[in-house]
Amino acid sequence: MRIELADELHEISGLEMAPDGKSLLAVQDERGAIYVLDGKTMQIKQRIDFGPDGDFEGITAVGDTAYAVKSTGTIFRVIRTGTPEQTVEKFKNTLTKQHNIEGIAADPARRILLLACKAAPPEQSQDEKHVYAVSMDDMSLNPEPYLQLRQADMIAFLQQNHGLPQRTKLLEYLTRPEFHDGLRFSPSGIAIHPHSGHYYILSAPGRMLAVYDREGTPVALHQFHKSIFQQPEGICFDANGTLFIASEGKENTKGVIVVFPMQSAETGG
Repeated sequence: MRIELADELHEISGLEMAPDGKSLLAVQDERGAIYVLDGKTMQIKQRIDFGPDGDFEGITAVGDTAYAVKSTGTIFRVIRTGTPEQTVEKFKNTLTKQHNIEGIAADPARRILLLACKAAPPEQSQDEKHVYAVSMDDMSLNPEPYLQLRQADMIAFLQQNHGLPQRTKLLEYLTRPEFHDGLRFSPSGIAIHPHSGHYYILSAPGRMLAVYDREGTPVALHQFHKSIFQQPEGICFDANGTLFIASEGKENTKGVIVVFPMQSAETGG
């Protein structure tokens, strides 16, 4: 199911399931606000302002606390979200605009927030992108990558799994000569599957979805057709495993959310 969004969410950049399990939370690039969406129609039910306008790229939530992240790595913790008692705290870490943070996901069992970086700073290998972990207790950043998304690992996974429906297409994409200067997979969103605990990571370039297990090993790769998504930026699950992916609009198209019922999506296709 593919649903077009209101013009206000033309640049939707982050998506999360709300605590009630029926609504969705969203952020867009230019406004310090959380949008509460009807889980079926995707109409805006409420807009919750929490901070100044800025480049907000992801949202996640644990209970009545929401976390929104900017591309610079700054995290806004919104406590008692949307209530008269709402309070907001801001946390900066050592990540920078060079990392270009594009996604955030909460792992309550491990008490961490995961930050997915779209870019690799000049001093880092351009053949991999990183996901970092921030403690939910003191909001400190672990300087060591939590997940390393390596081009070599993706190619090896595809080479070893001959039955994958998109194997040839994905190999051709990842090994194009013009990509010799680095990994073309650039994280734009991250979510954790509610049953397997696997990490689902979007890439707007190539309209790709990569799935990693808890040990950081690829278990699935998929590429969406451009008729489904223009620029996938937000991803989340409900408790049953239904997958929601949001895409920004382009000049003549609206932002959209596409719903994939009861996804396992862990067979590589």
